[in-house]
Amino acid sequence: MYFKKCGLFFFCHTTCTPLKEEEKKRKNKQKNEKVLFSLGQLVKEYEDDVQPDLRKYDSHVLAGFIKLFLRDLPQHVLTPKLLPKFESVIANQKSFLHKARSQSEKGQAIKKAFQPLLAQLSPSAAALLTTLCIHWSHVVVNKNNKVSLPQLTAALAPCLNCSKKLLSTFIQHHAILFGWINIARY
Repeated sequence: MYFKKCGLFFFCHTTCTPLKEEEKKRKNKQKNEKVLFSLGQLVKEYEDDVQPDLRKYDSHVLAGFIKLFLRDLPQHVLTPKLLPKFESVIANQKSFLHKARSQSEKGQAIKKAFQPLLAQLSPSAAALLTTLCIHWSHVVVNKNNKVSLPQLTAALAPCLNCSKKLLSTFIQHHAILFGWINIARY
């Protein structure tokens, strides 16, 4: 009796597992097609100078829109001239962080290291970077979102043309670096 049950289980498992995987792939493909279609609609609304109702769009569509926007900028937010300097600071952070004893001292050391470089950004680039980092910090701490800081930086670092470590530092220390905690709603 046990052998028959095991044999039946093996038969069902080997037959049903590929079917379940195919169903999963099909559903993922449908979801991706839906996201791409919605993303196309959102882009068209912006190109037509229509103020879209962002509440009707899925979070994946909005994230895709931000990534598309960042990739399509004529010049990266962190310019080619400044990016190596930012990356150098982040690569050498141990040299200025080892003296910090508390989180407050660590924050002040990071601010001191980055402030001269942030001051060299154009006002529009600084405002965009500030707004995005505040938003992304809220995304990470929101319990309803299923994205961690490493996942977020892995997805966004290529769009900003910077390292994950640099982007993570900006997001984690946005209040000290940029002086803002929240984005005002209008």
